Amino acid sequence: MLSLKNTSLVTFAAIVAVPLIVFWVWPYSSQIDARIAEAGEHNLLLARSVGLSVEFYHNEVVSAFEHVIGEHSSADGAVDTELLSGLGFRYAGWVDEASGKVTAKFGVRADLMPEMYSLDDLAILKSRLSAGTISAIRVAIGADRQPELTLAGARQGAILVAGVSTSELVRLAQRINSNQAIVIDIVDGAGRIIASPQKHWELQAKDLSDFALVKEMQLGRQQIAQERMPEASGPSIVVALPAGDTGWGVLVHEPVGSASSAGSQTLTLSIAFLIILTAALVGSLATAPVVGPLMAVSRAARRMQEGDTDVRITKLGWLTPKEVLNLSQAFNAMAESVASSRAQEAEARAKAEQANLSKTEFLRNVTHEVRTPLNAIIGFSEVLLSECRRMNLPHRQISHAEDISSAGRHMLSLINSLLDLSRIEAGQYQLQETPTALDEVLARCVRFLGPAAQARKTQIEMQIAPDLPDIVADERALFQSVLNVAANAIRYGREGGHVIVSAMPSRLHGVEIAVSDDGPGIPAEYLDKVMEPFVRVASEANRNVEGSGLGLPIVKKLVELHGGSFVLESTVGAGTTARIRLPANRLLPRTDLAPAGQVAA
Repeated sequence: MLSLKNTSLVTFAAIVAVPLIVFWVWPYSSQIDARIAEAGEHNLLLARSVGLSVEFYHNEVVSAFEHVIGEHSSADGAVDTELLSGLGFRYAGWVDEASGKVTAKFGVRADLMPEMYSLDDLAILKSRLSAGTISAIRVAIGADRQPELTLAGARQGAILVAGVSTSELVRLAQRINSNQAIVIDIVDGAGRIIASPQKHWELQAKDLSDFALVKEMQLGRQQIAQERMPEASGPSIVVALPAGDTGWGVLVHEPVGSASSAGSQTLTLSIAFLIILTAALVGSLATAPVVGPLMAVSRAARRMQEGDTDVRITKLGWLTPKEVLNLSQAFNAMAESVASSRAQEAEARAKAEQANLSKTEFLRNVTHEVRTPLNAIIGFSEVLLSECRRMNLPHRQISHAEDISSAGRHMLSLINSLLDLSRIEAGQYQLQETPTALDEVLARCVRFLGPAAQARKTQIEMQIAPDLPDIVADERALFQSVLNVAANAIRYGREGGHVIVSAMPSRLHGVEIAVSDDGPGIPAEYLDKVMEPFVRVASEANRNVEGSGLGLPIVKKLVELHGGSFVLESTVGAGTTARIRLPANRLLPRTDLAPAGQVAA
């Protein structure tokens, strides 16, 4: 995203660049067109010079070849290789017209001539020859994978075949052309490349017969046009010219970019760049009275976002526009309002914290005061229940005594939970950390909950990983956490159901304790709420189940005191899984790795 400063620079540069383009590009493009036309005329003269040289070379090669044929009365005489090598001949040799066998071969590269021509090649040579005539020169690829011109002539039942290197044609064109940007290609009558400085075009005998200029050249007409040559990145100025009566042609092509004056173009572009840069600097100075104050407002807003409520905008230049001044004043007013709101918020927070401390202190005092008489009530109820049973009193009286004892114990459990919660919230709960064997803690929880599980006909099972390590933890707090979660699973789970208490090492967490049931489950919208004190999920299944709504909040806080996390996962109708995850820094190596069994109740 562009800033206001950069946007102003770009805008002023664009304002200057538009007329610059209008008043410079159009005449400059006209100038380029003129230079391209001039380059075309120059390349036409170059093509004519090359065409005359090619025609002369062609005629010399044909004359020398015909001279060799004419001075031999038989097909077994030696060929004047010195005469031929001066014109680029690589080899020459006699081929028996009937069998295709080479009877004699000569030249500096006589090894490139095959020992035998196939019947197909022989048929092609015969179809182009009559006694005393020479075949048309055609391009071919020699045995050494180099392009060459093949000539053939007939004499007394034999055929003289010669190979001429195309490199002589390339050197001939290069001697005339001193500009490396200009490429000169020689094509045969079929529009295929005979000789080219682009060697791979020669090796492919590249076919350019589809080009309109080549077609005109084959009809004996010269052409100048802009064409996109194969493998070129842009258009080129192309001249196509027949090379006399040889049947060949000359193609001269030069990229359009090189036809223009590079020095003039560079100078013009430099001047344009300086003009645009000057416009950008002027734009920067012109927008400074607006951009500077706005940037000051932006910096002040960022500081306020970071928590600095005392930031104010005070120093602005005398050229600052009225609208920006109004903006700075509005910002200062907003900053005053935010500072006032934060002060009120801090005061309210302090009062709330004080009220919370008072509540915690009240709960602690009340629970201490209530526990003493409550313990007495529980004790006397136990004595009363024992006497009722000893005296064999009616069942109704024994039931009343049991209700008194059960209610007293439930009240004591609630008070103990309130006391634990208040101590944790007040930051007064100190962990007594010692090396702890997880399997022993879980086994004790399962044994402790055995009677409750039997009362609800619930099967409780323990699954311990064989490599479960010991941990450093508050054993009492860990026992209470697992006990609360497992008791909830039995209490709120399906009667006659199945509860699994498991523990295993975790790659993402140090160790994970999971308690799963197959009960009715908890709706997703209540998973976070049940972590709050005194919150219970009301349903037909648990309407008559006793509970204070403090068990899970206490578990969450005890686990977090250990640096871990407590997570609930539930699916309605399928059950609930509670996961206690303790960090890896609490793990200890196991001293006893005997396989842990399963405990069921």
